Amino acid sequence: MGLTMPNPNRNKTLLSVLSELNNRSRWYSSQIWQIPFAYLGITGVLATLTLKDKPLPDSMDFFIPYFFILFGIIGLLVFVHMIGLMNGEKRAVENLQALENHIFQNVLQNTPSLQPAEYRPFLYVWPLAFIVLLTALCYLFIGFSLLAISKALMVISYLCIILGSVGMVIYFVDFPFPTDIASAKSCKGKKINITCFSWWLGSWLLIIFGTIVQLFHYLMAK
Repeated sequence: MGLTMPNPNRNKTLLSVLSELNNRSRWYSSQIWQIPFAYLGITGVLATLTLKDKPLPDSMDFFIPYFFILFGIIGLLVFVHMIGLMNGEKRAVENLQALENHIFQNVLQNTPSLQPAEYRPFLYVWPLAFIVLLTALCYLFIGFSLLAISKALMVISYLCIILGSVGMVIYFVDFPFPTDIASAKSCKGKKINITCFSWWLGSWLLIIFGTIVQLFHYLMAK
């Protein structure tokens, strides 16, 4: 009952790769837990202090809605970051499983008690991600509800234009330049696992929506 590869040098190299993949998966797992709980804890304390009776000087009351909007935006970014961490952990575990099966194939087959690496995000990671998303949306709702409707619409329009502009910058930096619609719908970014067409369309829709909101606001003001 030996290893499937008799070459000791090759085994040593693969074992070092196995150790690196194991460390990488642990790093992803630690980040998945540390970042959202840090976000929930810090923003929870700040939100509690903000909502207390007279926690801030009267001159700071103007900024309270924007504090909650900022908390919500950070929460959305944390949620997106968690999705990226989960994808990274999934890739690391899949590579880990493939390498384990390649190196220890005979051992795993003849020893049922030895289990390879597993990836089960639906048991604990996805619920935590949805808690972060729900918290971020609650912060946004509180922030916009504290603002007047016109101010809220203007803030939304500015956010859409900023996010759309950042999306277009990322599109030109990270995505290949497609030559036709078919290639745009199939090609993906170097680091972002989204098709070129979807990212480009989403960025432009944000810019167009924000511009239309500001245009209507300008016309209504006149």
